Amino acid sequence: MAETSLSALPITTVILAGGRSMRMGVDKTQIPLAGLPLLARAAKNAHSFSQHVIVVTNRIEELPTKYLPEDLVVLKDAVAYQGPLGGLATALPEVEDEWVLAQAADMPWVKFEVVEEL
Repeated sequence: MAETSLSALPITTVILAGGRSMRMGVDKTQIPLAGLPLLARAAKNAHSFSQHVIVVTNRIEELPTKYLPEDLVVLKDAVAYQGPLGGLATALPEVEDEWVLAQAADMPWVKFEVVEEL
């Protein structure tokens, strides 16, 4: 099980990883950053400040599962390619906390202090 910080906030972070990567040409969630795929780095970082983390994607079979926290919830978009709102609509019924932080998969360095301030 992934460790959650003792100071984790009572929020669920929803990581949106369902884009088509049309501009990039490759799935940017898989691009390595300091030895970890971008999505894995974002998920591990989110676990440092969130009590729960959910990843929403269209391509569950392509997730870098060996790098992801064990207690991560992974959901497939209810309706594919509907943008961030579609991903949030998929995740919200699974959220356990009162507060939700929507985070893109290519944002691996969201800071505890910023989220706490929000």
